[in-house]
Amino acid sequence: MKLSISIFVAIIATSVSAGSHGWGRPQNLDKIPRDKPLPLHQMPECWQGCFQSTNHAYGGGDFNTISQHDFCEDKWAHLRSWAKTWGHTCGMNECKDKEDGYRMVRWFNSICMI
Repeated sequence: MKLSISIFVAIIATSVSAGSHGWGRPQNLDKIPRDKPLPLHQMPECWQGCFQSTNHAYGGGDFNTISQHDFCEDKWAHLRSWAKTWGHTCGMNECKDKEDGYRMVRWFNSICMI
């Protein structure tokens, strides 16, 4: 369980820090919708709870209304910062099933790595 959550946090962290040619960075950002919110209902329930309970700590807007494009672009590293602190802690406490971490990685990839 801890490993899968750590993998998810690492993927988010590298999506910004790796630069435009690094692993984990959206290569087709122009294909990610600017007019669609995040499909939060598609992520594991424990992660839905984490996104809602720590929404106040995300500096990039509101998880309920931010566009998929802005979430994936993470222009000012808000997602990376949230994932390293709030997301990781909540995920460790709330997501007990290892598969939840893997499902979360697939959710992120289905949105940001198209």
